[in-house]
Amino acid sequence: MQVIGGKIHLLTKTEGRLNLLAGIQQKAGLAGAGLALGGQAGAAANAVSLALYDGEDVEHFGFALGEQVVVGTFENVLFEDGDDIKVVATRLETGVMFAHAVVRVSDGTLWMPYNIDRGRVATMKSTAKMGVVLFVVVEIVAGTMGYFRGGAATLDLLPGAVFAGVTAAIGAWVYRDSRHEALYAEKILKVLGFKNPKIVNLSPFSLTKESGYRMNRSHYIFRLRKALAAYGSLSKAQAPTVKAEPQTTAAPAPKAARPAVKK
Repeated sequence: MQVIGGKIHLLTKTEGRLNLLAGIQQKAGLAGAGLALGGQAGAAANAVSLALYDGEDVEHFGFALGEQVVVGTFENVLFEDGDDIKVVATRLETGVMFAHAVVRVSDGTLWMPYNIDRGRVATMKSTAKMGVVLFVVVEIVAGTMGYFRGGAATLDLLPGAVFAGVTAAIGAWVYRDSRHEALYAEKILKVLGFKNPKIVNLSPFSLTKESGYRMNRSHYIFRLRKALAAYGSLSKAQAPTVKAEPQTTAAPAPKAARPAVKK
């Protein structure tokens, strides 16, 4: 990956779909399991929703950056022609640059790929947190049901232990299946200047959270400067290694002739 910079020209955008569940049903047999896949699938909570799920809304884009053509796909493309940007990109075999991330220089807004927002350690933490919350909720519901059946509100330890084991197994599966996404995120985060990409979680810095969830399709658009500062990496933010805009070098002006001196 490399960082290129310049001003956007000839921006083109088109709506698209990104199916995060493609192949998952067949691979893991989820159709009958009815597992909640919160972070992996968006909103697939049972076999019916798995069957009805048809993907996430995204935008495909392309633009010129100097003489380079850049293409990519983000959740929502809010940058415009004339914006000064930095792009974390790789060159495709066709010569076109593929954008893994885009940073708008004026305000430090960062666009990341869909579902790519944290490193491996941060992914493990969020998965463990999801498992703990699920376990507590189920135990509370079970205890409440026992109370209304005429007994005391007690927690059955054996079923609870079994469910804890099942929850841990699900969590391990979710982490294993999303590990490649965390590795991809770490590569981008390293180029962006984070000291320890494994621990980084960009989610708290998304425009969606900043707006109190009033802003749709902005979960993977972030405030980069705030995130770098939070992880003690603001001084490591990387400048473009390649300036994409064509530059012309003016020829040096000829030296003025020295006036003749009469003797």
